[in-house]
Amino acid sequence: MTECDGTFSSLFRSAGVSVNLQISDESAKPPETSVDIFEASCSSAVVVFPTTKPATPNTSANTPKIKQAFENVYQYSKGGAKYDRITDAIAYFIAVDNRPFYAVEGKGFRHLIKELAPLYKKPCREIIKAKIDKKYDT
Repeated sequence: MTECDGTFSSLFRSAGVSVNLQISDESAKPPETSVDIFEASCSSAVVVFPTTKPATPNTSANTPKIKQAFENVYQYSKGGAKYDRITDAIAYFIAVDNRPFYAVEGKGFRHLIKELAPLYKKPCREIIKAKIDKKYDT
């Protein structure tokens, strides 16, 4: 066993631990820490070991209430406000740009809708055709 001479290096050598105490980037902000004090077997040395605090999530600010989450899902389901607006916009796109009805079934269109509105269930071409026919009839 190594004799303690009051320095950090002798303390770590006696504990069998190799530690690099040099800080490489002084501008880096360290994480929030509390301090645990460990008294060594040497009565003249006290070592301070920082420990990180567990992050407590702020659930009330970031997480929507259950009722709001279900209302959001409902808006994208058939009959919801956002579903109707998106479906009308798709029908408008097809009619104005003279696109074929099967454009809504293409791989690229499915990808676009999934990126823009992940909760939206894309309608088939028959629903789009019925919407356009209904617009022309009125």
